[in-house]
Amino acid sequence: MRVDVSELKNVFQYLDDFATAGYRIEFDTEPDADAPQEDFDYHIHKYWEMKFFRERNLLSIQAPETVHCMTGNDLVIAATFQYLQLFDRSIEFLDENIQDNILPELLRLLSKLPAKAQFDNIRQSLGDAVIDNIKLLLKQNWHVAERQWASRSLTEIALDYMENHYYQAKLSVTDIARFVGVSPQTLNAVFRRDTGLTTRQNLIKIRLHHARQLLADPKYLVKDIAVLTGWHSAFYFCNTFRRIFGHPPSAGRDL
Repeated sequence: MRVDVSELKNVFQYLDDFATAGYRIEFDTEPDADAPQEDFDYHIHKYWEMKFFRERNLLSIQAPETVHCMTGNDLVIAATFQYLQLFDRSIEFLDENIQDNILPELLRLLSKLPAKAQFDNIRQSLGDAVIDNIKLLLKQNWHVAERQWASRSLTEIALDYMENHYYQAKLSVTDIARFVGVSPQTLNAVFRRDTGLTTRQNLIKIRLHHARQLLADPKYLVKDIAVLTGWHSAFYFCNTFRRIFGHPPSAGRDL
C-alpha cells in the first residue's frame, strides 16, 4: 500500500479552506443532549486529537487521557511529539526523527487559555499556528508515511487499524478487511498464518489489553471500562475476561 498523494493534497486544500472561512475552537466533545447515546463510542487514549468540522466552522480538541466520544467530522488528526496520524486516510508518521513538531505545546497552551473574550485573539492565533504546523509536518514528512506503509505487512496494517478503532462497538471484520483492501476471508487466513488467531480474536485481544490498563485505575467502574473498550455489554466483557484470564475483572470492584 502507498500513501495517496492526491488525498494529501485534498487535506491541504481542506485546511486552507477551513482556516480562510474562520472557525471557533472548543475542548468539549460531549455529544449533544438530544443525540441518541448509542450513536457514540466513548474512548480514551494517550494522544491529542483534533477534529475538524467545516460545516460547523469548528475545531474540537481533545486532550490526552480524557474520556470523550466519536462524532461526525470531516477530518481527525492525532498527535504526540513523535506521532502524527490522519485517521482513515492512510497517512501516518511514527518516527522519533520527525522535525518541527510543536503541536503538543500549541495544543497545551490552547487548553490552558481562560474562556474569556479578551483571550479570543490569542486563541485564534494559536489555532492558526496549529493548522500551519500540521501543514508543515505533512509537507516535510509525507515521504516518511509512504516509506512506512510500503514496509508494513497486511497484518501490521490491520492490527494498527484495530488499535485505532477498537473502542467502536460496531467495528466488524468486514470494516477492517475493507480498510486494508482484502476480503474478510483473506484477512482471516493471513491473521491465522501470522498470529495463530482470527481477525475477531485479535480484536478481542486488543480490547482486553486496553481494558486491563484501565482496570489499574480505580476511578473507572467495570461497566465503564466495557464501554470505553468497545464491548456491547459489561456482561459479555466480564465473561470474555474470565474465560481468557481465569478470573473476573470485577474482583474486588463493584460493577
